[in-house]
Amino acid sequence: MKTDFLIKKKNLNYLWLWIPMGTFFCLGLIGFILTSFWKLEWDSAILFAQGMEYKIVHYWVAAMLEIGETELLIIGSATFFILLESFFRYKIHKTQNGFYFKNRWILIAIYLLMVLSWLAYNIYSIIEMNWKNTGFGPGIDVLLFQPFKVRQTVKIVIFIFQTVILLSLYYWIHFKLAKKKSFVQDKYWIQALKIVSFFCLSYFVVAFLKISSSRPYLYNMQFETLAKENGYLEIYQNTNIPGFDKQGWKSIDGTWSGNAPEGLEIPWWDFNGFFGFNSDPNFPKLQQGLAYAFPSGHVNGTYCVGSFFWILCGRKNKINNSIKVLIVWFILHLTSMSFALVVCRGHWWSDITFSLFFGIIALVLVELSINQIFRRKTK
Repeated sequence: MKTDFLIKKKNLNYLWLWIPMGTFFCLGLIGFILTSFWKLEWDSAILFAQGMEYKIVHYWVAAMLEIGETELLIIGSATFFILLESFFRYKIHKTQNGFYFKNRWILIAIYLLMVLSWLAYNIYSIIEMNWKNTGFGPGIDVLLFQPFKVRQTVKIVIFIFQTVILLSLYYWIHFKLAKKKSFVQDKYWIQALKIVSFFCLSYFVVAFLKISSSRPYLYNMQFETLAKENGYLEIYQNTNIPGFDKQGWKSIDGTWSGNAPEGLEIPWWDFNGFFGFNSDPNFPKLQQGLAYAFPSGHVNGTYCVGSFFWILCGRKNKINNSIKVLIVWFILHLTSMSFALVVCRGHWWSDITFSLFFGIIALVLVELSINQIFRRKTK
């Protein structure tokens, strides 16, 4: 009787993972099909873009953009340290008082180096905003059409919170998780390999689609109007930065027009040229090939953060109350990221919805593939 209860309880715990995954998959797939129709895609983008009329929304958008730029560094480095700790623990177990046991300080040194790199990168990024020139002159944010002060303020707050998270995560990995007697036997390194595999698979697909579809954002289509409304059009037109590519459209005669031609349709399935070479000379050639819209790299990056549940739950998928709280946080975080990217004209809904359902497929594929590979090796 007691065993039956435990089995049922374990199955219910699985629902904490499968229900959110199933929900995001279904919403993503249905949304992707619906927004394949250009009128719905365009109307929904215009509707949500109205949120940028409110100042408080600028802070929210800036927060989600900045979080998306740095949260992967935290999860990526944490995954690296789990693999490194596993390697050291395995070698120490095999060689006892050998090289790895006597030089455990190397681990601490790498942790410190990573922390210093994190601090240096973020502090420089914050200070750089004072003179960073993205087309409007020093210190002006080309995306939000205002001084970098908003994004700089947001980034400082995020930097403080993320630094606390980074240090806490490193502490947990080195002093708690890796100190467990069953750390090597529990094979956390396999869970870490799943994360690495998901990173590689998902970003390969995202990068390939971005550089092969060359899809501009709504932001590019309305750039001249947006710049004019915010008082930056004349400054932008006169800006001459080596290597800087104009946002917006070019006219056939090679001059810059800014707005997309009236009535232009760019659904996700209408690829505009492979690897950044647009077939239409009017399409903007963005400076970075990965800066195109379809699909969303930020949403995929958020899934990469969520892939750390492979570590938190372990191979036995233990889901305690703390993990349940983190699952709820992740659902809210992914939802917030998805809406913020559309509101700021940074993505179309089809960019978001594709990444939502494809990310689930990639997670399941990696889970099944890695389990199958190591199941064969243990036979």
